Amino acid sequence: MNLVPLDDLNKICFRSAPRPPDELRRWCRNQVLPARKIGGKWFVDLDALVQPAKPAGGQDPDALARAILAGLRAPGAH
Repeated sequence: MNLVPLDDLNKICFRSAPRPPDELRRWCRNQVLPARKIGGKWFVDLDALVQPAKPAGGQDPDALARAILAGLRAPGAH
């Protein structure tokens, strides 16, 4: 389990187009992101987010962000 706060998720996954904090919190509440609330703050489990295929070290840094957004736009997505 690799928990990261939402501001770090924005830096890791949405480097070129950061998402508004309210949007990230809504994704957590609606279970769009694998997240848990600890001490009043949301943390996303990066390991659960990228399963089953973990990105290789040399991959495009925005690939994870595109994958997340593609999943959000998929039919039946939250």
